[in-house]
Amino acid sequence: MTTPKRRSVRARLSYEFDKSMSAGPVALIGWLALLSLVVIIVASIVLVLFQLAPEGGQPVDFFEAAWESLMRSMDAGTVAGDTGWTFRAVGLLVTIAGIFIFSTLIGVLSSGIEGKLDELRKGRSQVLEEGSHDHPQLEPVDLRRDRRTRGGQS
Repeated sequence: MTTPKRRSVRARLSYEFDKSMSAGPVALIGWLALLSLVVIIVASIVLVLFQLAPEGGQPVDFFEAAWESLMRSMDAGTVAGDTGWTFRAVGLLVTIAGIFIFSTLIGVLSSGIEGKLDELRKGRSQVLEEGSHDHPQLEPVDLRRDRRTRGGQS
């Protein structure tokens, strides 16, 4: 059995994470942005600490490393021009993380838009117009009856 304090901290963190995930697409986009930031910062630290650079190039400072990591996370083709295996490895990991993050972002946006469209289709949105005389009412038409009255002509 877990101690109440340990369980409560873990349970509270799990609860808070679940609550933020259920807050909708905006919260999910925020988590993806945070994950992107973490990937970029970690990659930048690795590049600076180990003084990794493209083969024949100079090691980069933190901000340049962050910029290169950001570009690799957004554009998978950026890694194609890299030289030097250690530099390529870091670039490849950032690129894979970027592909995962951006594909998840597309899924979140798509789900959010689809959910909003479903809400609108249900017709439960608030109507702001006053009075029924503002808009003409459309009456259903029985096309079969209309053809019979015209003698079956189309």
